[in-house]
Amino acid sequence: MKIKRSEEKETSLWRRFFKRKSAGGRAVVDPEVCNGCARCLAVCPAKAIVLKDGYAEINRDKCMNCGICLVTCPKKAIFFPRGAE
Repeated sequence: MKIKRSEEKETSLWRRFFKRKSAGGRAVVDPEVCNGCARCLAVCPAKAIVLKDGYAEINRDKCMNCGICLVTCPKKAIFFPRGAE
């Protein structure tokens, strides 16, 4: 059975996600970039993000590593550290 190109791409994304998760990587917020808009708070399914001192802060114990906050952040202030990929 031949895998379609779109399925191949999706599989590789999931593979990277699980590799990152198994490596213990968690999303972090750059406070110098975060503008405190709170969009990430609204979309976090684990309620792991709070506003502290005007910027988002992620509770590492609650974070599910789903990445929804990364794609929601308009300033791209949330990211996975390079070593976690």
